Amino acid sequence: VGMHFNGTVKSTAIDVECNNVIGGCIGFVYNGVTGDMHSAGNVLDEESGSTYDYNAYGGVVGRYYVGLITDSDSTSTVIGQNYCGGIIGDLLEVDCKNCHYNGNKISGLNSVGGLIGCDCVTTITDCSVNCEFVRGRLCVGGFLGSSSPAKVNNCYAIISDKVIADIETDYDIPGYVGGFVGYSCGDMSDCKVTVGGVETTGSYAGGFSGSLYGEPDVKYSVKNCSCEVGSVTSGYGAGGFSGSIDYITVLNCKAKVNGNIVTTTYDPNIEADFTRSYNGGFAATTGYQTVIAFCSTEFDSVICDGYNYAGGFAGSSWYSNLSNCYAKGNVVRCAVIGGGLIGSGTLYLNNCYTTVKVESEGSTVGEIIGYLYRPGEPHSCFSLGKNGSINTVGDTNSVYGELYKEPNGYMPSSDWGSHPWSEDVWNLDTGSTPNLPTLKENPPFNISDYPCPDPY
Repeated sequence: VGMHFNGTVKSTAIDVECNNVIGGCIGFVYNGVTGDMHSAGNVLDEESGSTYDYNAYGGVVGRYYVGLITDSDSTSTVIGQNYCGGIIGDLLEVDCKNCHYNGNKISGLNSVGGLIGCDCVTTITDCSVNCEFVRGRLCVGGFLGSSSPAKVNNCYAIISDKVIADIETDYDIPGYVGGFVGYSCGDMSDCKVTVGGVETTGSYAGGFSGSLYGEPDVKYSVKNCSCEVGSVTSGYGAGGFSGSIDYITVLNCKAKVNGNIVTTTYDPNIEADFTRSYNGGFAATTGYQTVIAFCSTEFDSVICDGYNYAGGFAGSSWYSNLSNCYAKGNVVRCAVIGGGLIGSGTLYLNNCYTTVKVESEGSTVGEIIGYLYRPGEPHSCFSLGKNGSINTVGDTNSVYGELYKEPNGYMPSSDWGSHPWSEDVWNLDTGSTPNLPTLKENPPFNISDYPCPDPY
């Protein structure tokens, strides 16, 4: 199939409940095989609609159910309501291969993505986005808005300005915004994003993802993914890599934030949960049955306002396993509970280090963990944050193993090697000053070696 479009498709419907389905080339495809489609026009519907309308807007196809789409591209500006994407607005049981969006902007309400707004039970391979900005209200991503479940491999996004979730309605507050994906349940590998900034006035923002979520009995994973972002800002829950991570395994992933990771307390009169905020160099929160290994984050500062939990790696971590990870940054600044690696939680924390200095107005502050709940058991973790007299753990009702602080911010390679740090995982002598171990590419991994604490 070969198809080209250069013009404007515009909805002028007065009834915003009419469920518009608009595509630059095709509105709706069911059980199809399509390819070689190219759109250079615009897809516009600027009527203000409900976040629950079943609309769909795509630069190439509005809604695509069952089939295959290949070798297609778009430079269209897409402005719609729900399910907005540079290539496809809404995707179900479709293989998407070698499709590319190189346009200006994507804007909508719910499930807005640079390539695809919403995808379900799909496989996406060798696709890319290069645009100025993506904006919406809920589930907004530079590449995917929402994804559940899907397999995404070898894809990238470059967003020169920002990915933003700030459009408020009478129904909900905004949130779940990520440089690559807003909300994801599924497998991802070898994906990366470069983005000027990620922002929401509501909940959960991350340089790569707003939320990574699995299922208790399904072992989804995110592997070999990375983000480079100017800054991450959220009303509640900001992370250098992801806002929240639950029921999923994250391996060999990297976050680099050239500026700050910031949460600002949301108005507690709107939603009670927002009286607390979480902020972390890698993730704002990690939850049940989450394993994070061989991951790193680098940032300037983590800044958390209000009643909060802040950490150089994670703001809070509950019933998770974090092993062989590190956080490099200048400072974690918080008002209540803060740690060089973890703000608070119940977790297994092994063979991790931080260079972050912790500054807090509160008393629950630790060089490694602010508050450790039973049955958390950290072992062989190091702080090189030059925190003076601050303890490794601020407060605890648990027991913990060997935790170390190096007040000069330096430790010889021989000292790293004298602890149980595997040379299969770490480059222990980097030849730099100060000597800070780096992670090797794709170290061996067996999930049975990374148990999580039992919440019961």
